[in-house]
Formats: sequence, C-alpha cells, structure tokens
Amino acid sequence: DVDLSGANLSGANLPGARLFNANLSGANLSGANLSGAKLFNANLSGANLYSADLSDVRGLDQQQLDRAKGDQFTRLPDGLTRPPHWEEEGEE
Repeated sequence: DVDLSGANLSGANLPGARLFNANLSGANLSGANLSGAKLFNANLSGANLYSADLSDVRGLDQQQLDRAKGDQFTRLPDGLTRPPHWEEEGEE
C-alpha cells in the first residue's frame, strides 16, 4: 500500500519487492530489475517501464500493462502481450 507515484526508480534493483496495492502511477521504472516482484493490484498508470525486466513478476495483468508505458526492450512475463500503444510511443 505504498505511494510511489512519480518516483524515480530508474535502474533500481528490486527483485522480490512486495508492491501489493502500490501506487506506481507516473513512476520511472525504466531499466529496473523487478525479477520476482509482486505487483498484485499495483497502479501502473503512466508508469515508465522502458527496458524494465518484468519477465518474472507475479500478479501483473494485461490491464496494468495497458495503462503503462513501455518499449520493445521491456521484458514481459509469459501470457502477457505488449500493448499496441507501446510501439507507437517508441516511434516518437
């Protein structure tokens, strides 16, 4: 239940972080290592996930990803897909 909205966590090493119900809206998580992190019900609206490693994140769903920003280098867990607007953002 932590409020990290707008926080600069670029390149942070957060393996196994317990971010249940965390407000990460607008946070900069670019290049962050979130291996094994738990993001159940986390608010990722507008969060920057460019080049972040989300491949082993728990509790992440498609709706959370759809509200975030990412790029072709963002590593996703199996079963989730890169939102179409991520490709558009990367072309700007």
